[in-house]
Amino acid sequence: MKKKLTTSGSGWELYLAKPILKLMGIDPKLSKVLFKIEKKVLIIREVKADESDNVKNFMVRKFTKSGSGWALYIPNTIIELLDINPAYDFIEYEINDNLLTIRKSKI
Repeated sequence: MKKKLTTSGSGWELYLAKPILKLMGIDPKLSKVLFKIEKKVLIIREVKADESDNVKNFMVRKFTKSGSGWALYIPNTIIELLDINPAYDFIEYEINDNLLTIRKSKI
């Protein structure tokens, strides 16, 4: 699915509708997610309760309420590592096996 990022303070937000989060099995009120970058692709997965101590040195984010859905704040540094210019570029995201992957759209 193609989307534009929305500006938010000194970074950007990705708006996610409730059905998308349900597909991932995430309760945005309670869940935290882990950011990981591989080959200019941002991989986002839920942090399970029993691993919270193991990921404290990683980039872990919470969801913020945005309209009728939820948003994930993505800092400018992450956007730059993905080689995305949010003013011009679209992003593509997809869900596979409860992982959300985000990359720069080719067109």
